[in-house]
This record gives sequence, C-alpha cells and structure tokens, in this order.
Amino acid sequence: MRRVVAVLLLGGVLGFVAGGCGSDGGDTATTNAAAPAIHAEILRSRLFELQHRLKLTVRNDGAEPVEIEALQLDLPWFEQVGPQERHSTLAPGRSVAIPIDFGGARCPPGDDADGTVVLTVAGEAHRIPVVEPSDALATLNERQCTEEEVRDAFAIAWGDELTPAGEVAVRTTLDVERLQPDHSLDVHLVRSSVVFNLAEVGGGHPSVVVGANEDRASVDVVFDAARCDSHALTESKKTFVFVAELQLDDGPVIPIELPADGPLRERLEGFLATCH
Repeated sequence: MRRVVAVLLLGGVLGFVAGGCGSDGGDTATTNAAAPAIHAEILRSRLFELQHRLKLTVRNDGAEPVEIEALQLDLPWFEQVGPQERHSTLAPGRSVAIPIDFGGARCPPGDDADGTVVLTVAGEAHRIPVVEPSDALATLNERQCTEEEVRDAFAIAWGDELTPAGEVAVRTTLDVERLQPDHSLDVHLVRSSVVFNLAEVGGGHPSVVVGANEDRASVDVVFDAARCDSHALTESKKTFVFVAELQLDDGPVIPIELPADGPLRERLEGFLATCH
C-alpha cells in the first residue's frame, strides 16, 4: 500500500500516515483500496477561520491524475461535521487549496489524542491519522472553550438606546452583565470594523471591567460610518462584527466577536445606504 501523508502546519509540522477507512459523520467503513500518493497540509487561515474553516492544501505526488470528491475532519478538539463535497481532479504534481469545515470546540477535548483527515478519492474514503497532537489545534480549542466560559459567565451586548451622534454616527453603550458568581471580566478593548469606526465617548478603544463583586458595567460608545467608502465596503468580510479582546478572571486574553444586530444593525445599514 502506498502511503498518504498529511502535514499539519499550525505553528509546527506534524505528519499523518495513510489509513484505510472512510467516515460519514458516524461509524466509519473500511476500504482495502490502495491509497493514492497525496500530500496534504492543513494551515490556519484568518480568513477561513472567520468562516469556521481551516485551509487544506493537497498535492498529487503520484504519476496518475487523482479525483477528490469529498473531505472531512475528525479531530478530538472539535465536533465532527459531515463530509463536504469538493470535486477536484489533480494532475500529477498539481496542488489545490480547499477550505475545510471544523465543528464547535469539544470542552474538554476527546480522550483520543489523534485526529484524522478523511479524503474521498475516486469513490474510496481514506482516513489519515495524526501521528501526534497539534499544540496549535489544542490552543485553538482552548481559546474557543474559554470563549464559551465567558459567554456562560457574562452577557455582553450593545445597548438598546440609540442616540444620533452625527450624520452617519450613533451613540449607544456596551453593556456587560454577570450571569454567574465568582468571576471577573476585563474587556481590554473592542476594535473597529473595516467600515465602521468604534470609539469610547471621549476617544480611544472602548474598555470595561466587571469586578468579582460587581453585577454589571457599561461604557458609552460611538459608531461612525465615516470610513464606508467603496474600497472599505469591498474589503470588509464582516462589516457589522466588532472584536473584543477580553480576559476572564486570570485567564488568557482572547478575542470574541460582538456583532451589531437588531435596531443597531438597522441603523448602521442605513448609514451604508447614505454612503452610496
């Protein structure tokens, strides 16, 4: 049997060794077909990660064309999602980059330290096991589990009261309310999006702290659409999403998305119509 090798480049390089079974999201089926000579690499991509995907690059190292029909991740750090169809015929020596879905974080991760990439090639599913755990995937899992802990402990939301602050600007609040006892939360800052400038009233990035003995805290903020030119709109992947860098208790500082929705989203959408 020829070997299938996948290398996971997520801050470190890991080898994968060829296996012989497929997956449909449940029990896997065994195949005796010889695995094609495929080299695969998975990298973290900021753009793909916004869509909850990793970047899978596969290269045909064999002498014959290889037809990829579907792909799937099965990792102890994340819930498994179903196979996704991807029809790519790889000529010998050719590579293709494919966004591959990964599920929600498993908190805690599964007991199995290994993970696999399943590629369906010419009707046969080939499971490629991870030789050793990936610290980078474990770090990503830890970050997402911490985010879950944050959202369980505190409600973080934009205020309901909207006050005009200019032709294409609106004032409101960022509100943090305790849901569980014995925790503190420090929102170090919230970043602007590509299109909308977000600032604390008085200037600077918005920040707010809820101490262990406090139930809630707020900060006054202004959303300003002064940056919504056609170039910014083209470049923006998440126009109405703002990213907070925050810390639960003495844990690591992690990013959490704070989307604008409801009446605030409607107001911001109205500003974009004015920009046009």
